[in-house]
Amino acid sequence: MQAELSTDDHPVSALAAMRAEDDWLRRASLEEMRRLVRDHAAEIDLVGYHDFGEFPSGV
Repeated sequence: MQAELSTDDHPVSALAAMRAEDDWLRRASLEEMRRLVRDHAAEIDLVGYHDFGEFPSGV
């Protein structure tokens, strides 16, 4: 997920665009997550539910 937050041309983004039921909504959601990370990084932890390596240890 971290790569998706920093670049639009990541291979995962291309796959997600192809599989998305509503790609416009997917992109809008991604942009909102980018804004949250940019504006509130010190206040939040963002993890991808599909990437267990991003979960804090002990979860």
